[in-house]
Amino acid sequence: MNHHLLTPVALLATLCADLAAQVTIPVNVRATYLRTNNDPTAVPAPGIPLSALGSGAGQLFSISTVGAYDNGTAGDATRTLVAVFSGSVTLLPDGQLNRVPGAIAAGPTYATPNTYSGNLTTNIGQDFIVGVSGWQNGIVVRVPAGATHVFVATVGPYGYGYHNDPNNDFAVVFDAGPAPTLPGTLEHCALRTGVGGTPSASPDIKTAAPFSTISAEIRQSYGVSNGALYVLAGTVFGTAGPVPTGPFVDLHLGSAPQLLQLGTVAATPGQWSLFTPPGFAGTTLLLQAGFLDPGSRNGLFMASNAHQIQFQ
Repeated sequence: MNHHLLTPVALLATLCADLAAQVTIPVNVRATYLRTNNDPTAVPAPGIPLSALGSGAGQLFSISTVGAYDNGTAGDATRTLVAVFSGSVTLLPDGQLNRVPGAIAAGPTYATPNTYSGNLTTNIGQDFIVGVSGWQNGIVVRVPAGATHVFVATVGPYGYGYHNDPNNDFAVVFDAGPAPTLPGTLEHCALRTGVGGTPSASPDIKTAAPFSTISAEIRQSYGVSNGALYVLAGTVFGTAGPVPTGPFVDLHLGSAPQLLQLGTVAATPGQWSLFTPPGFAGTTLLLQAGFLDPGSRNGLFMASNAHQIQFQ
């Protein structure tokens, strides 16, 4: 097992005159900011400066992974990664729960497993999931106010001594590429739309000719929302006019949205479709999904990015 150092990579990125839109950093799969107990193989995770990533408070950027690692469960095929923003580079010694004293809440919450030794909780409220094996790899997240660094860590049911990366290919990718046009709460709820084809997350603005079929899928991103109530809502507006806002923060449905579908979140996506009527050229249908979930950051709901379907 080779322990990769993040600091030189981050320093090199900082010194670049023009920051790249994408930064890839190898991950030491035994490095963590989470609590450990009787786990001498675990090492402290270094804080990655956001300045090295070309990002700052309020900005949207994506975090994903490449490669895989072995956490003792399925060979070299795991890619689950968690992360936390912090207002400082400080990481406290292992054995205590809140090792990142400057932790700032952001992104989709995720319950990390207890320590293998002692069954102590490792879960903190401020961190978020980047990707889960078998589910979505990557998240678009908004950098919270006051954040200067981000920590990342692998997870697994056993101690970090079981974590290995035999081919040294596991890395985290930070990308300042295109952001969603109308972002939601950026948590576990995802919307895909299609016009006469398979629904997709992007582009989130599509055109629909008369008599074409508009379809939508309401999905959970990381497999932890089973049983929650989902809602699909929509509104229409003039394509040349302003995009609706509200009725709450991170919603883009205006003051009079229409309820299109209710359902229960499951492993398979909820599906909805509409036959495009003629005579509505110059009108846009805006769709947005949501989960009613007390575990959301606002304590009530999490919303997908909104999609726009422009009638031709």
